Amino acid sequence: MNTTSSRILTDVPCKVCHDNSSGKHYGIFACDGCAGFFKRSIRRNRQYACKNHAVQHERGPRNSTIKKQMALLLKESTDLMHAYQFHRYQSSIPFQNPQSVPKHPTIDHHELAAKILFNAINWIKTVPAFTSLSNRDQLCLLEESWRDLFILTAVEQQYTLDVEELIYSNHQYEMFRADIENFQEILNKLKQMKMDPNELICLKNFVLFKANLNDCQTIINPQLNDLHSINYLHNQAHILLSTYINKQYPCEENRCLKLLTLISSFRLISSSIIEEVFFRKTIGDKTHMEQLVKDMYRMVAINS
Repeated sequence: MNTTSSRILTDVPCKVCHDNSSGKHYGIFACDGCAGFFKRSIRRNRQYACKNHAVQHERGPRNSTIKKQMALLLKESTDLMHAYQFHRYQSSIPFQNPQSVPKHPTIDHHELAAKILFNAINWIKTVPAFTSLSNRDQLCLLEESWRDLFILTAVEQQYTLDVEELIYSNHQYEMFRADIENFQEILNKLKQMKMDPNELICLKNFVLFKANLNDCQTIINPQLNDLHSINYLHNQAHILLSTYINKQYPCEENRCLKLLTLISSFRLISSSIIEEVFFRKTIGDKTHMEQLVKDMYRMVAINS
């Protein structure tokens, strides 16, 4: 009999990381990982400053916990959309006879885009290195990286963009056809690379910890405080990606370079175009994406 699995309390979460606990340890219900952290801390007489993610910094995020968070994401996204007063876009097509049925089915790209963005922001909250930065640095990095994270998360979730279908849903998008086609091309190229989850995680960290401004890649964001840590984390994501690819895909020459080149092509997709095409209908004219993603991030923190 497996004594470890028999001790797991599936209905009582760990008070620290919210994974399944294995009983009471040091006065609270905790999992084996967190209990081990407390035990080592006491034996070694360690002293810690009070931070939300002290345990996670030592042992890293638990995969099972992250999976649970992702499983609950759809419900959380719906709750957050209501909290931000998102208006669900509903198409109303009058009765038509079979001969006049439109060629392109009506798909709610705005709702799909909102869910992709919520996924991206929920993922950010699972990155201890990010949440340990000052609140100012977190919001500055989020403001500059939301577009890149949106694109990578769209690929991760197998989002399919059909230019004609999207323009059919709103004929005003015809003026953005070239930009939408660029977006579609980049999505398709990324999908053709068939990235695995580890590559996606490295790339998302690579674009998240970016000290340069989107509008000018040669200028450091003057709003950032901890540039040393941010540059270090950015470089580490690059090193980890390269090391992983060399080991996992030894026969695919220049795979890392190809992925980073695709990432650099994101600058061809204007953040304002993504805002206009995918979010303007739901957020209205008075809200801008930079403020929206920061508000969403704060609400994710409150609902965590």
